[in-house]
Amino acid sequence: MNHLRLRSIIILIVLLFTGLTGAVQAADPERPFRIFDGKPKRIHLISNSHGGGGELHAYLKRMPGAEKIEFTAGGGGGFVGSCKANQLPGYLPKEKLTDSRPVIYVVYHAVDTLGRGFKQPEKFMEQWDGASLDKYIMAKTAATRMTEDEIEGALASMKYQVASATAAGISLLIMSNTHFNTYGRGGASGMNGSEEVVRRWNATELGQRHPAVDVRTATAKVYPLCVNGDRFHTNTAAKSINAYHWFRTMCQWDGIEVPAWAKEMMDAAVAKEKAIRDVIQNIRLSPPGPYRVGDQVTITWDCDPKVVPKASIDFSPTAGMWAAQTIATNVEGGTFVWTIPEKITTEDHKRKFVSQNTVSETCYLRVNAPPGYFRFTEIPFQIKTRETKP
Repeated sequence: MNHLRLRSIIILIVLLFTGLTGAVQAADPERPFRIFDGKPKRIHLISNSHGGGGELHAYLKRMPGAEKIEFTAGGGGGFVGSCKANQLPGYLPKEKLTDSRPVIYVVYHAVDTLGRGFKQPEKFMEQWDGASLDKYIMAKTAATRMTEDEIEGALASMKYQVASATAAGISLLIMSNTHFNTYGRGGASGMNGSEEVVRRWNATELGQRHPAVDVRTATAKVYPLCVNGDRFHTNTAAKSINAYHWFRTMCQWDGIEVPAWAKEMMDAAVAKEKAIRDVIQNIRLSPPGPYRVGDQVTITWDCDPKVVPKASIDFSPTAGMWAAQTIATNVEGGTFVWTIPEKITTEDHKRKFVSQNTVSETCYLRVNAPPGYFRFTEIPFQIKTRETKP
């Protein structure tokens, strides 16, 4: 009798243990591989130079078995998240992968779908220094959110991206939204609401198998330290924050603790950015704009002459200073008088010199600090045609 009772108890314990184990496995989706198990695999970051490929690689190289991981980056020239729910993502390989190793894709911009932005203030008066422009932009950003339909559209796009990626032979797809930015021409990638998309996605079964990463919230905590002077493009701080959160997601996928040195690397990058930026402040234009070709504009700024004994000034009729021309060098005293020319000669992205009109609804001036310091202290303004009255 005792023997039968003991046998029954053992069977009951086994059944209970099996049930509990099964419950754990159901909550933790099956992992067909581990990223940091020392076995060969490939990790590819879909991003342009603004995402943080070098920074992510720096994290990966410090992990055990890193020599077995092939890391590549590229293919992110456009906003991949702009694809619709039934549109094939442009970052996918043209032919199905035949790699015997697990292939992991980390996709920047994959979550930012169907978002809306806003315009910069119409009057680019001299009071629009960096601080007041940031205040305006932050208020606009807070009021500009994705609608429920847009959030659902983003989730549908992500579902289609996963289906397309796995059909193309990609083993794991990690999708990321974009760093917090306030691109004045529309905020096209800094979607206010993409963090909610990430939260909802990761709560699904598919999101457990192909997780999403919210770098927007993380970078927003240090804004404007996470962007250059155009309030859009990333700097080293933002890239390090992005890379840290992608790396952390990989560790979570493996079920391992994030190494303490990883956060230390990210914090060091943010601290360095804080220490070297804004040695040139309060760039002002007078008289107030908008301006016309031939007008004389006085450019003034504040700086420590011991840190910046001489400065140079760049002008660009396009956002982000992509086509900038240096209009003055070795300027002392924190002031310079500039006569607005009809045309400037700049170097385009193909390394060809082109001549273009200065007339633009949004132009930028940048006063450059010495090498090693923050160089993107910019101020927006307008140059109208001669026929247009200010």
